[in-house]
Amino acid sequence: IKYPQNTIQHYSASDMGLNEESIFALCEDRYGKIWLGNAWGVFVAEKNSMKFKRLDIFGLSYIFDIMGDSEGYIWTATLGNGVFQYDTQKDILIRHIAGKGNSLSSNAVSSITEDHLGQIWFSTDRGGICVYNKKNKLFTSYSIKDGLPDDIAYKILEDREHNLWFGTNQGLVKFNPQNKEVKVFTKNDGLLSNQFNYKSGLVSSSGKLYFGSQEGLIAFKPEEFKENKFLPPVFITKLSIFNKEIRPGFDNSPLKKSIEHTDKITLPYNQSNISLEFVSLSYTAPQANMY
Repeated sequence: IKYPQNTIQHYSASDMGLNEESIFALCEDRYGKIWLGNAWGVFVAEKNSMKFKRLDIFGLSYIFDIMGDSEGYIWTATLGNGVFQYDTQKDILIRHIAGKGNSLSSNAVSSITEDHLGQIWFSTDRGGICVYNKKNKLFTSYSIKDGLPDDIAYKILEDREHNLWFGTNQGLVKFNPQNKEVKVFTKNDGLLSNQFNYKSGLVSSSGKLYFGSQEGLIAFKPEEFKENKFLPPVFITKLSIFNKEIRPGFDNSPLKKSIEHTDKITLPYNQSNISLEFVSLSYTAPQANMY
């Protein structure tokens, strides 16, 4: 691909007024300001400017995500220092940290998402996911004990039916905030990988969800999901007595015909050690069958 000259511009840390070049978070707020987070703190630039000013009020923090919500608050996620909620109009900073009760579930937060109700959701390392309710100013957490496959969660997306989707290290999760139902999808369901990536998630204008995994990109429309509710039949395919396969016609065989077509067998006392092999006639995802 050939780009016209001067369409791509490069800026160094010194050009932008930054103290180091590892940038992990970018956000444009409702006023067009650009918020930037690196391993040393939070910076902001005015609209149409590339000169950033460090906001000392945030202190020294490893900033991993920044989001402006519907009420104008700037939320920043850190890896180790919890979450900051910044009121830009009043210049007031509130820090949320992990603790007892209805608090943040982990101080290592990797992403922030606002749902259709204005609630703020956080994916964390070793704390599952949690949601902040602005009215009661309390956090509610969900983890392995609530049905999640893993307590390390990645970017949370909300679909058109208001379900939440996020990746973990043990599969892709569909979470219903209303009834708290959890559905986990893995490689057994056709995914490329069970392990996902930090902040690698996007909702397109068409409603399609995109997730980046360790093995590639996954894209789908949740409303097009059709659950296979077919319960396949299970057949016994082999009978063994004392680890020797038994067939019709063998000496002292209890089988009059093949095991597949046998409904009942009667065994004497000296044939009490038996084993059976069986199979389910489902080929959609046979490794996912549970007996």
